[in-house]
This record gives sequence, structure tokens and C-alpha cells, in this order.
Amino acid sequence: MHLPKGPFHMLVESIPMANAEVSLYREVFSAGTHDQLFQSLLHDIPWQQHRITVYGRSLPAPRLSAWYGDPGASYRYSGLRLQPLPWIHTLLKVKATVQALAGIGFNSVLLNLYRDGRDSVGWHSDAEPELGRNPVIASVSLGAERRFLLQHKKRGDCIALTLAPGSVLLMRGATQHFWRHQLPKTKHQVGPRINLTFRIIQPSGSTPKTHAEKSASAYSTRSSPACSRFIVATPCTAPFIGTMGPARHLEVQPQLLTESLVRQAPARTAGLLLSDP
Repeated sequence: MHLPKGPFHMLVESIPMANAEVSLYREVFSAGTHDQLFQSLLHDIPWQQHRITVYGRSLPAPRLSAWYGDPGASYRYSGLRLQPLPWIHTLLKVKATVQALAGIGFNSVLLNLYRDGRDSVGWHSDAEPELGRNPVIASVSLGAERRFLLQHKKRGDCIALTLAPGSVLLMRGATQHFWRHQLPKTKHQVGPRINLTFRIIQPSGSTPKTHAEKSASAYSTRSSPACSRFIVATPCTAPFIGTMGPARHLEVQPQLLTESLVRQAPARTAGLLLSDP
């Protein structure tokens, strides 16, 4: 398996969203590398179907999962407390590539296996206390293409992304305070998909949220409004509506990549521009 070591090319799109910083990197992993990664993780990871707590009920999660990370990087969500399994070689190679994109180091990763269209994850935000004030989440997609939805917690605006195999979705800044996301079920015939979400587990006593962040996060604890507007994010090759230029290939020096480079890079909108509230 050969992952990028020096400069490598990809397509990057900055997704126009109010109160958020979201970028989608396409073609991060070549087809050959992607297939090797998918098969390796599918067979080598000790997948489990955890029981999660939803509105006070204990239910089997509609997906299989595994949690890996540095010693002590435990994670709690939906009534679960996960202790990390030690890193394996394949995950460390993927982590190095993702860290080059994000310009930041990760100490843990949640893996989810969606076996078919009946597997899913419901509306949620990755805003647990151990992820810190403004979590950086890097989401790697392997296997079948699936539809990924984001919804603004106050405004109800929705964005739909098609996450292709080999892509990386990077969410940072205030995204988790103001937006929630889900991978819905589908009636279409789809194959298995593996998703890796790299995270940073913070030590206890991390920076508290601001008043605005607390107000926005409160919306995740109750029903959000139905999608008031649906903005469909299109592939790079499809027609689009927006105000920015077309995406271009970036030559990335992993050791030099920073978020400022990504922001300055030519990007294209993936739908309609959302204005700030």
C-alpha cells in the first residue's frame, strides 16, 4: 500500500456555510490505494455493534464501530464510553495523510462500517466535552458512495453532500456548535461503506464554550426545525450555482500545508451561497 509521502494532487472545495468551516477534499486516495485500505480495514478491524441510548432507550446501533487512539483517549457518546484500541499500521498511514491535509495532529479515530443502505447514523453534532471548544473532525470515506446531510440548528438550512470513496471532509471552527449532520438510510442498493472520523481528545478541563456557542449547541438537545432550504452540493464536474471559480488541482506539500493555504486556494461553491444570519 502506497500513500502519498511527498507532494500530491487533489481537488478541494470550500463548502459555503454560515457559522462553519467545512472543506471537501476529493481524490485524496487513488483507486488502487483506496481498494487496499477498504479491504484491509474491512477484514482486520474487530467490528462491534454497540448498544446506544436514544431518548432513554437502549438500542443496537444501526452500524458497526471501533475506536482507536492514543493511550487514555477515551470517548463518551450516546451512553457509551469507549476505550481506545492501540493503533495499527494501516490506521497510522491514513492518519499521517489526513494530518497533512488538516495541518493538525489527531490522537484518535472512530470507525463506522455501514453494511448496506439500512445502516445509518441519525442527526447529531460532534460536540462532546472531551473534543474541546471547537472540534476539528476529519472524515475519510471508503467503499460505497453515500449521501451526507448537514442542517443549521437555528435556521433549518440543509446541505446535501455526496461523499465519494477516497474523499476527506474536514469540519472545524464553530461548525459543531451551529450545525448537525447525519448519514440517512437509503432504499437504493448500495454496498458497504467505511467511515473514519479522526478527532482530538482533549485533557479534562478544556476551554469552556462561549455564550453564543452554548446557545447554538442547545438546539441539538431538542428537535430542530425541518429543512427550510435544501442546497444540493454537486460534484466538481457537474453544473453549479455560486459565486466562486471552479475547483482546481492543488499540489500539496504535506509538511507545509496549513488552513490558510486551503482558504487561499481557488475553490468552487458546491451549491448556493448561504448568507450569514
